[in-house]
Amino acid sequence: MNFRKGTFTGESETEKFPAICRGSYAISEGKLDFTNTCHWTAEFDWSLILHEEWNYDLKGSTLILTKSNGDRYTLTKQ
Repeated sequence: MNFRKGTFTGESETEKFPAICRGSYAISEGKLDFTNTCHWTAEFDWSLILHEEWNYDLKGSTLILTKSNGDRYTLTKQ
């Protein structure tokens, strides 16, 4: 994933797991709120789309995203 000036782009190793693509984000009180602007087809579980509000924890070069439904992503800057 790439984060730059309120926008994000990215992809996953496995197509649509998670479904990242591109969009915008806002940071507020320990949360990232993603708006995904890609057009998605109906053949997969849309809960895998990176959107809406996520808690985040940034530790050094590792960003941990967690969602209230239990989803968790760990991203490491390379």
